Amino acid sequence: MGQKKLLTLKEVAQILNVSIMWMYRHIKTGTLPIDRIRVGKEYRFDPAAVDQYLHQNSIAAGEDYEAKRLLAKRQMKKEVAQ
Repeated sequence: MGQKKLLTLKEVAQILNVSIMWMYRHIKTGTLPIDRIRVGKEYRFDPAAVDQYLHQNSIAAGEDYEAKRLLAKRQMKKEVAQ
């Protein structure tokens, strides 16, 4: 059975174009809506969960990946402001 490569917190932060501290803050407050697992003191993310989050928060199907990342960043900033 093949193993799926999980993304590190740093990799997800780069995809979302946010800082690592921003990721930790939202994990701690429970406002990061992306499923994750904890491995020791670190977090790992399923790439499918990250893609699903980006897809659910995209403006229209067929957007390029960079546009999805920017939209995800804006959406998470709005959630913080609320």
